[in-house]
Amino acid sequence: MRVKSYNEAVRLARSAGEDAANRRARKAGRKAWTGVDHDHAVSVTETILTDLGFDITGWMTMAGVPRNEPYESK
Repeated sequence: MRVKSYNEAVRLARSAGEDAANRRARKAGRKAWTGVDHDHAVSVTETILTDLGFDITGWMTMAGVPRNEPYESK
């Protein structure tokens, strides 16, 4: 699969993170996420975005700046 934009990358990474957290909760016999499951989802999402080449660690340090994500190419 080729990721063409930042928005597409976020959707892909978020879905993977949610799937990972759902698997973790089901394996433990829960129907709802705990805080640890949420942290796992965030970790997987961040890892995938980093692997796709987005410097999300640098963006987090710029929180509060009006535009802290890459500009979409035309």
